[in-house]
Amino acid sequence: MRLSAQKLRLGLLCGPSLVLLATACSDFDTTRSTPPRGTIGEELYGVVCDRVAAEALREDLSGASYQGVCHKDASGSYADAIDVSRLPPATD
Repeated sequence: MRLSAQKLRLGLLCGPSLVLLATACSDFDTTRSTPPRGTIGEELYGVVCDRVAAEALREDLSGASYQGVCHKDASGSYADAIDVSRLPPATD
């Protein structure tokens, strides 16, 4: 008799939980548009370049000065040098 009481209690607890869980789920949207990505080499270059530039230019906290060197612009080309104008001013 004890075993059936445990099953009844389990059923009373799990039943409403499953119904509540099923109503909380929404439709899965498969129409999401993903942003354009580069090749694996381009993505890896961007990550490593960001890391090396962050170590070399510690004063550039936002990474704005080397953004063009590490990542392509809208036209698909890289910059040849860092943008010195985006670095914070030098202080003594």
